[in-house]
Amino acid sequence: MTGKKKRFATLILLLFLALSALGVWTVKTLFFAPQLLPHPTTYDEATAHNGTLERKITLVSQITWTDSTHLIANRGGVITQILAVNNVPLEDGQKIASIDMEPIVIVEGTIPAYRDLTSGTEGEDVKQLQAFLKRHEYPIYDKEGIYGPSTQTAVTRWQKENGITPTGDVSLGSMIFVSKLPVSLSWADNIAIGSHISTGDTIGTLSGSHPRFHMLLPEGQAELVKEGMEASITYQDKTWPAIIGTITTNAEGQTIAFLEPPADTETICGEECALIPATGTEGMSTTITVVPQTEGIIVPNTAIYVASDATVYVTDSSGQKITVEVVVSIGGQSIVTGINDGTRLSIPLASIGKEKSDTSTQKDEK
Repeated sequence: MTGKKKRFATLILLLFLALSALGVWTVKTLFFAPQLLPHPTTYDEATAHNGTLERKITLVSQITWTDSTHLIANRGGVITQILAVNNVPLEDGQKIASIDMEPIVIVEGTIPAYRDLTSGTEGEDVKQLQAFLKRHEYPIYDKEGIYGPSTQTAVTRWQKENGITPTGDVSLGSMIFVSKLPVSLSWADNIAIGSHISTGDTIGTLSGSHPRFHMLLPEGQAELVKEGMEASITYQDKTWPAIIGTITTNAEGQTIAFLEPPADTETICGEECALIPATGTEGMSTTITVVPQTEGIIVPNTAIYVASDATVYVTDSSGQKITVEVVVSIGGQSIVTGINDGTRLSIPLASIGKEKSDTSTQKDEK
């Protein structure tokens, strides 16, 4: 074999060996590649412990007095006494002030006083006066609506017993009739002992005997607030307990919650309602207990799993699954039943660092 042929044969042999090696490597790589093992999950530990969880939110409420109307003077003169206290409920037949030393009395009735009532007077306003006297157990034998002898006698008795000059007549301006009692009175700013008033002057504002408390629930908070939740309202240096009452939507689509007094109380502010101006007020800090204080075993939410069959469990440091029941969950922690105080729990490190506000539990993907 010539040298040229030898070199050619050697080249062919080397090429054959190279192709054979490449084929073996390709087959081995495609069909016998080593499988990467999963990186082992690393766990941290937490300790279940006894404690309490509670959640409160603070919003702003306002007060309005209901059914407000102006109190108009029916006669002029000098104010010699102021007997009614601002915003304290007034009762039927209560003296509220004196003009020229003659008392003014507030009486329940739908017909405003517009004339003197004396012997022989007839009309619905006389009937209204007679109804007032009967409510206070002064007997009337006259025909309804007629100011006869027994009506005059009853008026005289009532006047004597209430420190009013016993004339037997009811002069214009001595009684102020309002449609419903009790009501609250807020005196006008210019009213004081010694003030001179004229007939027709506005001397105050009458309103419902109890103020109404309500608040706007911002979007995102409305879902948290439910009827029956406890609340506390702060006004000046006073704090009043309350209950979330009716929750409704106004014409603008806003969610409004009304606050009610606690059980066995008539009003939220009680005797301190007198502090509230007749125009109402707003911007009062109101704290709502969204989740009442609850005591039990606390665990981080990152330690809680939900199995495919909806079983809720935690895993202790030995790897044992323990079925639990979540009682309440707040701010990344939950109170559970089913484990003991001091139990060490395993938590995947991937869960560490989740925001505290994340109250979701982990799903078991096994």
